[in-house]
Amino acid sequence: MRTNQLVAVRGNSTEINVTADGASLTLATTGSAPTITSSASGVSLTVNTAAATIGGTAGTVTANSSAPSLTVNGTVGTLNAGISNGGITLSGGGAVSDLTAGGNVTISAESTALTVATIKTAGSATITAPNSQIGTVAVAAGGTLTLNANVNTVTTPADAEVAIGENQTVNTVEAGGNLTLSGSGTVGSIDVTKTATIAVSAGAAVSVTQITAPEGVTVTTTAAPVTVKAVKPTGVSFTPPTTIGGMGTITGVTDKMEYKSVAADSWTSVDADAPVTANAGIYQVRVKATDTALASEAVTVTIPAAVGLSSAAIQGTPCVGQTLTAAVNADATGTLSYVWKAGGAEITGATGKTFTLTDDQIGQTVTVTISNYGAEASQPAKLPLLSPWTRPR
Repeated sequence: MRTNQLVAVRGNSTEINVTADGASLTLATTGSAPTITSSASGVSLTVNTAAATIGGTAGTVTANSSAPSLTVNGTVGTLNAGISNGGITLSGGGAVSDLTAGGNVTISAESTALTVATIKTAGSATITAPNSQIGTVAVAAGGTLTLNANVNTVTTPADAEVAIGENQTVNTVEAGGNLTLSGSGTVGSIDVTKTATIAVSAGAAVSVTQITAPEGVTVTTTAAPVTVKAVKPTGVSFTPPTTIGGMGTITGVTDKMEYKSVAADSWTSVDADAPVTANAGIYQVRVKATDTALASEAVTVTIPAAVGLSSAAIQGTPCVGQTLTAAVNADATGTLSYVWKAGGAEITGATGKTFTLTDDQIGQTVTVTISNYGAEASQPAKLPLLSPWTRPR
């Protein structure tokens, strides 16, 4: 079928090809499950059948059955199953970017290649998948999420309960309110964004590695074998030295942080909300421990050394019309400045890395002096005397 208009399909159409950009197709087939293949962009599909197969690329798919079963062999941008309170079952080897589910979500056991980037639940829901195929699950406020799947991130905008199945792992839970955990799975980190209580249900065997909370946020743990840890600092950077052998600074730090050289054993507190002066080297910076939280994970910052000039050379052919290039030792740092001379006199305007020879330089020796950090190269680089016969013929 070729269309760029809104079309309703009834009867026993089982093979449907969409080739027009922006096409909108509604399926009301009551016979065999149709296969819809789209080679166009911006295609919108409304599926009213209990089952269907999606191939190619679909911008939006809306599944209106109470318990739809979709095989996704292509790419779906947005999959709306919000009224499917009987749950949606997915299979195939394709990819779904955003899924809104009104009930449970099940990825069939044999569909290990199918991926879903984000699932948004409208209420309590159970998510089941054979392996690590789900990126983020956003839990509805007050809902209960049961996970029989490995998930990278779970977000809870308000109070919620998350039950994690045996041998299942959630890398990060971003808690926007009180959180109750149950089940027997594993959570890598609970990142708390506001004052909250983190509780583990009685009899649960869920394991939590750590809880992180920003400064000023209070976390109460109830019967939870977890450790509260400060949030890793962001915005830490450096300024390099301005002289050879000089010191740089570690920037973006506050008096709530501490730092050390990677070779050191002990940490030094940052005394004020101001840059820390330090020698060139590799440093670690973290948020200090408090009475209620352990120190954060550290970030690494490297202050490069200021390296002077140890050699200088001119590359190119000493011929009128040719471009010469000034070169220095590869490890030199800082801003390089150049002064080109002919016969010992500076050439007006010749202050760049390159210089093109003209008739004015015939009979003269051309040199360049390069400097950084206010220090010149030990010997100016030079070319042999340019003679009249060096003009191209």
